[in-house]
Amino acid sequence: FFQPPKQQLLRMGYSWNNETFISSIKQGNIDIVDLFVKGGMPFDAYFDMLYSNPWLTAIDERYKNNLTVLKIFVLNGFDLY
Repeated sequence: FFQPPKQQLLRMGYSWNNETFISSIKQGNIDIVDLFVKGGMPFDAYFDMLYSNPWLTAIDERYKNNLTVLKIFVLNGFDLY
């Protein structure tokens, strides 16, 4: 049966918060990032002062799957400007 993305994340043991969203981006966890985005996590979510938002984190080449994360953002309406 269908579960909303937030409930799926909670069932999988992920907290619905900015810290977990940014951490998932840094880890390159595509499925989790996708659920956060589809669940409506704000694109301007802030966690810390270094790479403090999803865009800055996703463009950092040091992080695994960063281009795929950016693609998820664009396909789901994140504004590049």
